Amino acid sequence: MSQTGYTPIQLYYSTTASNTPSVANLSLGELGINLADQKAYMLNAAGTAVVTLVGTLGNQNANSVSITGGSVNGTTIGATTASTGAFTTISATGVITSTVATGTAPFTIASTTQVANLNAATAGTATNATNTAITDNTSSSATWYPTIVSATTGNLPQTTSSTKLSFVPSTGTLTATAFSGNLAGSNITGSRSITTGVMPVGSVIQTVFSTLGSTASTSSSSFVTTGLTASITPTSSTSKIVIHVGGSVDNGSVGTQGYLTLYRGSTNIGGGSQSMVASFYGSTSRIQSPAGFVVEDSPATTSSTAYTVYFSSQTATQTVYFNNGAIAYIVLQEIAQ
Repeated sequence: MSQTGYTPIQLYYSTTASNTPSVANLSLGELGINLADQKAYMLNAAGTAVVTLVGTLGNQNANSVSITGGSVNGTTIGATTASTGAFTTISATGVITSTVATGTAPFTIASTTQVANLNAATAGTATNATNTAITDNTSSSATWYPTIVSATTGNLPQTTSSTKLSFVPSTGTLTATAFSGNLAGSNITGSRSITTGVMPVGSVIQTVFSTLGSTASTSSSSFVTTGLTASITPTSSTSKIVIHVGGSVDNGSVGTQGYLTLYRGSTNIGGGSQSMVASFYGSTSRIQSPAGFVVEDSPATTSSTAYTVYFSSQTATQTVYFNNGAIAYIVLQEIAQ
């Protein structure tokens, strides 16, 4: 506003938004003003171009500031190719969008410190990751599913097969519906036992073998041990145990009779009125001959079970011998049912 009695000085101006003066509209040293845009204009020193005057950024209306050149912290403003810049802090209230091609990292964080508030719960699904956190799990009794991929290299989706491949950490049981490969003994380490559930009835699950090289004698009419024994631990309580015994017997003198039987632990499992498995007798001469028998037993246990050959003399005044000068053996076989 001019004072009373003075003539106001008015510059070349426009009240229409976005109107800008041309070179022909201005003379050197003359200013042009757009009142709507709050911008001032002048000719350059050569008088060949119009220059926009905006003053310092701190004194400008936010809507009238336009930066079309220069750089910020080494980053060119308005360049068609992105430059590398160094910024102390980047803050955004909206979405930061990357225009780089798929497969190229939109930005790189050099620090090894975990980024705050960027975790599995908020980051969503990672498309490609070089490393993931591993946890040792040996106690869970739940069923877990190993991950599988369709190739040996590249970035691929991880998948599972819920009905074909599973694992229980607490028992170490890996379950698959089929197996293909070489099952030779040299390719298998650790325990090589196979559960009876996958073996046909009558299959031999395991065999135990033991021998006796000394001679045993007795004149007792009650059964005593010969020393020939072996133990087996059945894998199933329904399994049968087949016992094979081989050795030699000697009745010691004419008319002497001896008996053989088999004990499971402290229980005589021989049969008949004499609770025996076999007998030997020579009415006219001393008998020295091979002897053997086979017994089938159902111990109904998965605990270690001992089988021992016992013998006795018919009378306490007569001595009989087992394994006199030979090698006796006992074989235990667990049979699947």
